[in-house]
Amino acid sequence: MPQREDLASNQNVAIGLGATSAFPRQSATGAERVAGIVVMAPCGLCQSGSAEHPGAQFRPDFWYDHRSMLFLESRVLDVHTHGLSACWMAAAVLAMVSAACGSGTPVGSGVDEPPAGVAPAPIDAGVAQVSGMAPRANGVVIAIVLLDPHAEIEVPLPDDVPVMDQYGRQFVPTFLLVRRGQTINFTNSEDDLHTVHVKDSAGESLINVATLNGSSYEFTFDLTDEYDVFCNTHTEMEADILVVDSPYAVVAERDGAFTIPDVIPGTYTATVIQGAERTEREIEIVAGRNEIDLAGT
Repeated sequence: MPQREDLASNQNVAIGLGATSAFPRQSATGAERVAGIVVMAPCGLCQSGSAEHPGAQFRPDFWYDHRSMLFLESRVLDVHTHGLSACWMAAAVLAMVSAACGSGTPVGSGVDEPPAGVAPAPIDAGVAQVSGMAPRANGVVIAIVLLDPHAEIEVPLPDDVPVMDQYGRQFVPTFLLVRRGQTINFTNSEDDLHTVHVKDSAGESLINVATLNGSSYEFTFDLTDEYDVFCNTHTEMEADILVVDSPYAVVAERDGAFTIPDVIPGTYTATVIQGAERTEREIEIVAGRNEIDLAGT
């Protein structure tokens, strides 16, 4: 549910299968457990949060661009989300997006165009770069592209640890797409006292930790699922995490463009997820550059 440039965190990142531990790894150095909540205290100063903003936020059951939603709420509608009904919000968002679609330039591009006269960067021998088009964003719903190999391959976990920060009473980014077995680092970069409360699709809590300014908490996601992230203190703060088994996955740009580098050649099932819709198509990937059109899949 996808973006500071973190909107969907339009992530051109490869993610994949690998050996994982039987239980999630959790680290809470210097933490105290109080009533089931881990209180992270990296220093002796306890900084209390400011006033709460109660009320339930409109939350469609699909991946969406939170920054665009917040912009429509505060700048166009000029009201708080929790004062709107779901039907009115949906109608307002569709009306505003319909008026703007097609006229603006998408923010960023999954396919970086080299300057005129400059040759594209070379591709390592024996691997492929897959670029193409997925369906364009439907309002605030952005497409996700997964590549699943028909043969067994080994793709290492990414070296970089994804970070979900808390700043400006928002989770930043509001959506993360990660591979099963990856660890996410949850941090708090502001003075407000927050919590990181993660629930799986069945509503079961995986973690529920309080975070002070400068603290961090790591959690390894060993099961594929769609996870909701909340702040118990500030109910308007929400985010989403999608954990997949696919060795290669990417969140497309708003115009549908995407690029997946360093793909092992072979036969794959390309899956496009956009909201509640899910389509599949078999493709053959060869070494070098591959262009595929999944917009009509």
